[in-house]
Amino acid sequence: MKSHLELNTVSCAYGENLILKNIDLSLDKGEIGCLLGESGSGKTTLLRAVAGFEDISAGFIALNGDQLSNKNKTLAPEKRRMGMIFQDFALFPHLNVMQNIEFGIQVKERDARELLSRKMISLVGLPGLEKAMPHQLSGGQQQRVAIARALVVEPDLLLLDEPFSNVDTRLKNQLVREIRSLLLENNITAILVTHDQHEAFSFADKLFLIHQGCCVESGSPSDLYKKPKTRFAAQLLGEGRIVDLTQDITGIPVMNRKDSYTGEKKLLLIRPEHVTFSRGSGLKFPVISRQFKGDHTLVEIQLRDGQSVLCRVNTNEDVEVGKSIEVSFNLQHSARINA
Repeated sequence: MKSHLELNTVSCAYGENLILKNIDLSLDKGEIGCLLGESGSGKTTLLRAVAGFEDISAGFIALNGDQLSNKNKTLAPEKRRMGMIFQDFALFPHLNVMQNIEFGIQVKERDARELLSRKMISLVGLPGLEKAMPHQLSGGQQQRVAIARALVVEPDLLLLDEPFSNVDTRLKNQLVREIRSLLLENNITAILVTHDQHEAFSFADKLFLIHQGCCVESGSPSDLYKKPKTRFAAQLLGEGRIVDLTQDITGIPVMNRKDSYTGEKKLLLIRPEHVTFSRGSGLKFPVISRQFKGDHTLVEIQLRDGQSVLCRVNTNEDVEVGKSIEVSFNLQHSARINA
């Protein structure tokens, strides 16, 4: 099946500075992708290149098999059949809800505009607020208006530039669920830009990890969390420690380790779920830090050679820094990391 969206060895340069370097990615129709990385990694620049706001210096960007950008041309943003949702919602303060939604379809007849806008208002759950002004809406309601305005043009691709960063955590979780469901129900292809891994895990079908202008790894959230190939991916996604087992002096039992691989370095990603608080195991390690997380306590324990790993402990357990606890290891599903 041909990819709905394809970026082939895309590079983007400002003067002599190469901002994006040989990025390849693709999404099928109805698939939700996410550009995940730290601030300044190039995520938003890449999204702007897809939208047509930035020229590319190499490669091409194609949608439905049609090239939108290459080093010789950049199709104007308004001709790309894309919708975009910004970090600050970008609603027009002097227009009401219906007028904001209709802004991108002014070329249609009045009756057609009203029919489409009312359909969108119903779709995003805002009936009765057609005449409300943006300042009269909550943050979540403003976000829904922004979504409706982006979808009313019936885009082939929806771009979301950190759209949840200005809302509180509870509302963010709700919006992530609602918008993902909306996109899936309507078979809309989308790309989200974020630096929040939890947001990315909940929202996307496929992650593209962006670091210093490059796509370091890509895959499903589950695969990248469970089987990261690079140190960057392992440290970006979730919590854990990369432990060097080369010298075999950590105190972790051999039977619990992945010792079937070869190489000079034996690096293993050990996450908190791989280490269990276990009285009677006989494996004692000192606690060097603890963090209360509400439903559990995250405990850092020191291994025999000075390295450390994390362990989730029930909040009812009395664990003190400086004292030793007994744990057990289950490393059968931990990931080997390339040196």
